[in-house]
Amino acid sequence: MNYLFAVASAFLTLNSALAHAADQPPSKSGEKTAPLTQKKTTPEKSKTAPQAPSTKSLMGGVYGVFSEILPLSVSIQKFSAKENSATIERGLQKLEKISDELVAHTKDIEFDYIGSNFKQDIKDMNSAWKSGRTREAQFIFRNLSTNCISCHTREEATSDSSQPKLFTKVNQKGLSTIELAELKTAIREFSEALDLYEQALSPKEFSLQSPVLMEGYIVDYMIVALKVKSDVARVIKTLTLLGFDPSVPFSLRMNIGKWVALLKDYRAEDIKSVADTEKLISKGKTLSSFPLDSAGVVANILGAKHLQFILSHNKLSSSDQAEAYYLLGISELSINRPLQVSKANFFLEKAIRTAPDSLFAQNAYTSLESNIYYQNSGSLGVYVPSSDLKKLSELKKLIKK
Repeated sequence: MNYLFAVASAFLTLNSALAHAADQPPSKSGEKTAPLTQKKTTPEKSKTAPQAPSTKSLMGGVYGVFSEILPLSVSIQKFSAKENSATIERGLQKLEKISDELVAHTKDIEFDYIGSNFKQDIKDMNSAWKSGRTREAQFIFRNLSTNCISCHTREEATSDSSQPKLFTKVNQKGLSTIELAELKTAIREFSEALDLYEQALSPKEFSLQSPVLMEGYIVDYMIVALKVKSDVARVIKTLTLLGFDPSVPFSLRMNIGKWVALLKDYRAEDIKSVADTEKLISKGKTLSSFPLDSAGVVANILGAKHLQFILSHNKLSSSDQAEAYYLLGISELSINRPLQVSKANFFLEKAIRTAPDSLFAQNAYTSLESNIYYQNSGSLGVYVPSSDLKKLSELKKLIKK
């Protein structure tokens, strides 16, 4: 993944905290203020509590760090040059401190999960740097954008980012259209991202790409268009044109036909409850011929969008909450895009802890256990970290109580 993503990730992961930050709002106009003649008092310094850093100050700190590191991250030669090591090390130390403050700054549980992942990435990057594993540090640096893309595409956005551009000094020549689209998604310029994705999906460019990879890029496009921008008509138009493209493989055209049909039947106003969302996700299951079949992915994207909204805006029973988290976990497993930090295990665990005596908790545990073993399997067999085994054991005991 391109090095530009790292800058987008660090700055805009913080930007995404704006919606969740614990900053106090400014005083409303019209509120009574103390009269000018009132004697001013100065609070005792010993009784003044230390102020938590504001979101704006955190963003400013990250901007300062990356304004120094960005020019050095263009190549491994500059990144590993002796004369630049002090600047990079100082910047990484500041970034690690800010990532600690960022995690402590939010009260949003899901964002806390993403922020914690971001914090761990920063920690790993620092460890690699200090151990002299420069290429590993640079690799982690490039992949930080998965955190911000995950956060920025988890719910509908009322507008694109109004933040100043950070990349005007970076040469973007050599980036593919898809890479530019991913970059625009990371920095919350969703409208431009969609334009770029549609350019990449045009017959002129599609025929030059791997069909397997392009199917994934279509899913990324739909996540932005459906989940973030709620533009169903735009997706139907794009997919319909793509379905007539002779360079598109037959199997993918079949899936495109299923996606378009589901979108034409979809009515957002009909999805009002967790039960309604479960019916929508079930439609996707009926379209899929095998577990990893992407034929039902549209239903999961739309289902996840509605579940996020329902959980945020409705007071649900513990059982309904558990079902919503379970369905979110299943949807995440189905969408399964490498551009995003997978929150499947987080949602499944949340379902168990929310209502451990429910059927949804049992189903969530089965899915979680299977996914953890799948994630830790390979050609040499299965090795599940002790921390994961400990967590599974704890969750299993909760269910049995």
